[in-house]
Amino acid sequence: MGKRDEYIRFPTNWDTVEKNLHMLDNTPDNIQTSLATAIQIFNVKHLPDFMKWKVQSGFKKLNAGTVPGG
Repeated sequence: MGKRDEYIRFPTNWDTVEKNLHMLDNTPDNIQTSLATAIQIFNVKHLPDFMKWKVQSGFKKLNAGTVPGG
């Protein structure tokens, strides 16, 4: 995820992104969080890897069965 994200969204820093995702995942229960992915030519073949990473990251709130506005 890191190098691909840093290439697509330069000058992002993957370590900071990942740290912020974990921070959002640990917010109080009255705060909803979600993670959206923009599908594009640079990442379309790697979406299964991204989903595997997301599951293995152990997030408990990010997209936990609810869709904002849904």
